Amino acid sequence: MEQGKYRLGAVVGLIFYATQGILIVLSELPLIPESQRFSYVLGKVFLLATAFLLAYWLWRDYESVAANTLIGLHFMLYTFQGQWYRPLYYFSFCQLAVAYSFIFAVPKRIFRPILLVWLLVYSYVFHLTWEKHQLALQNPVFSDIIFCISATAMIALIAHSYFTSSRMFREVALARFSRVAFGSARLIHDVKGLMGAPVLYAQLLQKELKGTANPLVTEALSSLSKDLENLQRVVLELNQMSAVRSNNAPTEFNFEKIISGVRLMMGDRLMNVNFENSVNLKLRGDLSLVTSVVLNIFLNSLDSFKHHGIAKPVIKASSDGRSLKFTDNGLGFDPAVLKALANQKVLSTKESGSGVGLFVIMDAMESLGGKALFQNVDRHAQVELIFPKKSVVPA
Repeated sequence: MEQGKYRLGAVVGLIFYATQGILIVLSELPLIPESQRFSYVLGKVFLLATAFLLAYWLWRDYESVAANTLIGLHFMLYTFQGQWYRPLYYFSFCQLAVAYSFIFAVPKRIFRPILLVWLLVYSYVFHLTWEKHQLALQNPVFSDIIFCISATAMIALIAHSYFTSSRMFREVALARFSRVAFGSARLIHDVKGLMGAPVLYAQLLQKELKGTANPLVTEALSSLSKDLENLQRVVLELNQMSAVRSNNAPTEFNFEKIISGVRLMMGDRLMNVNFENSVNLKLRGDLSLVTSVVLNIFLNSLDSFKHHGIAKPVIKASSDGRSLKFTDNGLGFDPAVLKALANQKVLSTKESGSGVGLFVIMDAMESLGGKALFQNVDRHAQVELIFPKKSVVPA
């Protein structure tokens, strides 16, 4: 829907530009010396005709790199040709440069060199025609001013539709979605805790009824195991929803930005937790996904504090090269859970958890191209996040 709106805005803008160009030709033609009128009209006809063709191309393929590149070159030629015959085309330069940057899907690698060449060559053309147009600048034409004003108003209208109106809508939507994302992250935490009991019962039944030739019991246990596998899959998908992934290019961020996001989402749940931070690490990647990983680590620690009755909970964060380490003062990970994780499983023999919370952290880190390690250090749980070299920004 957003791309359709952008396509419409770009095409309407091009058609408006070409239509206004026709009116400008009719207005300027009497002011052009008779000896130059043929070349003036010939150039304008070529430019305005190709503008309509580019509008059609853009309607068919809004993200076409070739089409958007040609539009930039077209705007460039339009200002060169106009400035050669008439003054005030520096207004067109300003208007078209702004429109090209805001409205059209031109990549940075193309936009920047086009803009640089445009600026340098137009400045040179302006210099060449300065003496010729100096007198005309002191006697402006009414229609020139009207066309400048109307073109600026059109650009303002499209830019507002693109950025101000859409930005306010996206901010409201993002605020709502962030609450949904945090809620889903907490649901993961609750669901993975509830999975412990069914897993335990299934394992006990399999142990007690081992060797039983009752087909009904065998079928019931098989069905229960499948249901638990489906539940695990749902929990993993819910974790991906809570990650609030972004399709944009990777961004640079430091650890403090991650912690700020986690604190904002968890609110007063961290009020009684002593957080010791000695991290000095800057990363480049998907901020939302890394924040989701750290959020899951904190939720697991809080669950451990509550389950074991830790009176003075502490979470320590440190960095070493390209890794982040989180250690809490809970009673550590269940060895059975760590063994299951090593075998890419999430089943536990303890009712307190099935290892799903740790498994979703592993899954998210693999999506980032890194890995997560879990171990007990001095009987306390430690999670180490190892990021790929390309994700670590040198200090």
